[in-house]
Amino acid sequence: MKHEPATDSSPRVPVMEPLPPIPTPLSQYWREFRVRILPVLVFGLVTAAAVVIWRQAGISGYLAGVAEGVRSTVTSPQMGILQQLNVRPYQVVQVGDPIAVVMPRDPANPAVTLALTPSRTSSPSV
Repeated sequence: MKHEPATDSSPRVPVMEPLPPIPTPLSQYWREFRVRILPVLVFGLVTAAAVVIWRQAGISGYLAGVAEGVRSTVTSPQMGILQQLNVRPYQVVQVGDPIAVVMPRDPANPAVTLALTPSRTSSPSV
């Protein structure tokens, strides 16, 4: 321990010499790297990989699907018997598309319907 020379008005104060630094083991540096830096690195790499894979796969921002209705109401302008069905299950139809062919039948006179030949009957489309 060294002493500074005393000045006129100040007492002698001991001055400490600086101590040598304590060496830090490599295991401590490795632990700090694993705790602080490695999680951020892994997160960044996984995020970058996900973005690259997403862009290469060409996945769009929407999905197409099929909706199935439990029940649909189909009406005909006349009473009759269904002769032909022009649609398949899950087929997309627009308003006004013919869905079926109906053979007209008059409930007041069933003999008239039976007497008509197919060439004279008109089969309206639904």
